[in-house]
Amino acid sequence: MRTLTLLAVMCLMGCLPEDLRDPPAEVLVTVEPSLATSEGFLTTEGWFVRFDQVALNIGRVGFPDDDDCRYYSFTQYSWLMDLTVAEREKAGLVYALGDCGLQFDAPVVDPDVTRLGVGADDALLDLMSLELSGVLFGYAAKGDSFIPFEFALGYFSLGPCLDEFGAPSLADFHLESGGRYEIPLLASPEALLSSVSAPGVSSLDFGAADTDGDAYLRQDELVAALVSLDDYEATIDGKRIILLSNFLRPRDGGPCLPNERPQQGFNPF
Repeated sequence: MRTLTLLAVMCLMGCLPEDLRDPPAEVLVTVEPSLATSEGFLTTEGWFVRFDQVALNIGRVGFPDDDDCRYYSFTQYSWLMDLTVAEREKAGLVYALGDCGLQFDAPVVDPDVTRLGVGADDALLDLMSLELSGVLFGYAAKGDSFIPFEFALGYFSLGPCLDEFGAPSLADFHLESGGRYEIPLLASPEALLSSVSAPGVSSLDFGAADTDGDAYLRQDELVAALVSLDDYEATIDGKRIILLSNFLRPRDGGPCLPNERPQQGFNPF
């Protein structure tokens, strides 16, 4: 019986169809923090903003299959990391061929498929587990005023991305058979506190945003202050740009379009 089973397995292996597609390109997608992530930045209102922790769970990197692009794989896992101590970190290794537009997810932390990256530990994993894809803790200081703040992110998905902010054309990557490429993403948490049209410039008045006067900005207060700036969303040539579009984008490109999928699935495409 054991011999028959072994023969059956060998026959099945021998009968599998051969993959006749051209060998794909190998694409390493990385993520690195902006200078402001570790050094802080000044707002136009004179507040110095510093991030104590910027945790991000990034993964499910891939290229949607279409007439111009053939994808061979995408990443099922994700990396949890603290961007304040990160350098250039791996987000995913994928394979595709043709003119391809990158898409990537920031899924909520799932202990079964989330790997601990630089600066992450089990305590952070537990804090974000099954609820959050990112958390920001920091403070704003001006004169004698010192206001800590917090900001939490749920699941989001981005891509494809624009060539640059005002460009109507979408960026794609020409991937040749057998080639090896790297696509670096830039994470800029300061963009979440800035206007969508000028992601490096923040006009937030943290003192005025602290509406209950407890010298601590909760998420609802921070969001209300951002909405009051009336520049938290834009439309370029019919394409919707939001603050998250500038938070995570190609290092040498423009903002990424939000991917409005109704629910988080294991296969992103």
